[in-house]
Amino acid sequence: MDTFTSGTYTINASLNERTIYLKIIDLLQYLSYEGNIELKELKLPITLKDAYTLITKCLSNTDDHLVKFSKNTNLLRLDFSAKVGGYMNISFEVMLRECIIGDDARMSMKLIEMEKTHNLEIKKLEVKVKKCEEIIELFGNMPLYLNDTFIPENLINSELITVRFNNYNNASLIKLFYNCKILKNNMCNSNVHISDILHIKNNSCEIIDFNYIQISSISGINQLPNLKEIKGLSTQTMSDYTQGIINQLKYKHNIKKIQISNHSKPDMVNLQKYCTDNSIELIIQ
Repeated sequence: MDTFTSGTYTINASLNERTIYLKIIDLLQYLSYEGNIELKELKLPITLKDAYTLITKCLSNTDDHLVKFSKNTNLLRLDFSAKVGGYMNISFEVMLRECIIGDDARMSMKLIEMEKTHNLEIKKLEVKVKKCEEIIELFGNMPLYLNDTFIPENLINSELITVRFNNYNNASLIKLFYNCKILKNNMCNSNVHISDILHIKNNSCEIIDFNYIQISSISGINQLPNLKEIKGLSTQTMSDYTQGIINQLKYKHNIKKIQISNHSKPDMVNLQKYCTDNSIELIIQ
């Protein structure tokens, strides 16, 4: 059995002892046509085997071997034309009668065609995804300059990004690190003070390390939606810090661990209770 595709038609052909069997399915209207063709119907001065070879070449639709389809009531007409040996033109026709297809068979045909279309679309998407991955890999290995400071490891696809949290000019760049897992302040200076982190945004960051700089509020923590751990959080300059932290964590988050520095040893009962109730590991140093 040989199988071919031509436009909206799928074709099955086989050579039998005395006939050529053809079955054609119209995938647009889900109609089926089939029949056994005898050599005398073709009116060709060749053998049945040569006739089958000629028909299959035409069904493959090459430059010199073509077939055209036309419908008439419940008949499908196939007009074959071929140039044999580069000079002899041969043409003949075949008529196939429509077969009655049950609703179940028609539905099955439709599902098969939908699956083929679906698989084809998936292959197209896979090609596009591969091209996107190649582009990402190409540009991901480029360094990203953060204005007044350049950290060598800050490639666009880096997992660890070190940057000065007090540099507001970097705000529009931090979000570009699409593979960021750890965002770390690279200044460890007790004289550095920031009011919040509203200027910091990144969708992939899982750990933010403040490195014990002085911070008044963690406002903006919700702009790190994939955040799981807060490290090096200094609370000594926070105003009403315990309630402030709790208020900032009331948004839907994935935080599982908080590590803070508590030099003045203030009361942290409320924060401890909040973390316990929300399955957050709290480490106080």
